[in-house]
Amino acid sequence: MAKVSVIIPVYNASKYIDRCVVSLFEQTLDDIEYIFVDDCSTDDSIELIKKRLQNYPLRISQVRFLRTPQNSGQGLARKIGMQAAQGEYMIHCDSDDWVDKEMYQVMYDRASESNSDIVVCNYISESENTSIKHSISYKYESPKEIIKFSYMYGFHGVLWNKMVRTSIFSTNSIYPYDGINVGEDYALMVRAFVKSNSLVKIDDYFYHYNVSNVNATTNLMRFSDKVCEQSIKKAELLKADFESYDDYEEYDKFIHCHCYMSKMHILRGSFSDIKWFNKEFPQSDGYAKYINAKGMSKMKALRLILVRNHLSCISILFFKLASSSIIFKRS
Repeated sequence: MAKVSVIIPVYNASKYIDRCVVSLFEQTLDDIEYIFVDDCSTDDSIELIKKRLQNYPLRISQVRFLRTPQNSGQGLARKIGMQAAQGEYMIHCDSDDWVDKEMYQVMYDRASESNSDIVVCNYISESENTSIKHSISYKYESPKEIIKFSYMYGFHGVLWNKMVRTSIFSTNSIYPYDGINVGEDYALMVRAFVKSNSLVKIDDYFYHYNVSNVNATTNLMRFSDKVCEQSIKKAELLKADFESYDDYEEYDKFIHCHCYMSKMHILRGSFSDIKWFNKEFPQSDGYAKYINAKGMSKMKALRLILVRNHLSCISILFFKLASSSIIFKRS
């Protein structure tokens, strides 16, 4: 059994993949497995990985290439990789990002020394001209408490800066929901935290999150119906999972707040969106007052304040007016 399994979903990443794989193959941790899951790329991403791999002969036996049956999005690619993972711990890496060479060694050592289920590190968002450090902090030490009160203190639900004991996923059948590619990482990590007993946070900024390839004009006005439908479906599935837990009542406020935030994606630039918004999770409307906007982007916080004060029409007018000039950056 390898110490760590690294899951790397790949789809048309030829522009960035070489930098990613070099950072992976140069890890100081020797006992590691790399699982590249090709989501039916139409470019030469996989060929580039194999070509670079020839420069690391000791890594060849540690690398596996898997493929989705058809292009399905990151959710299925992650699931295939996770179900194939054989390492004691598991972590994800996106194919357009890169990592410091000691990342997995240090994180594994901390996990092993403390017998922790989860190890979390800081990260740096990288663009062509800037590097911005992001420090992760938690109000509570317990993973369960972190999720329970995340509507007040927030939760950074990405996968790539969290090394998790593989048995947390396999024993509890925690995998990405089928057909969900919107917030699939958040839904996955929330369930993993709830089933974990211990967490350790390290202060190193090991992960480099590439934001230079993101369409800078992406904003709330361009959320398609499909994206909104997936956001609602994800919340429904997450709610059903939590309701099956024996201690569901402890998470009742969290799940209602999550449902409310999920349906806010519906409010884009049309007044017809209000009817759809009101139809979804009406039982969660009374919980909006508990959601703390601190830590949200200014635009997201403003939208929350307007909507929970029954000013959805003003919210839509504002975003309709601002859509040509407001840029929502990947956080």
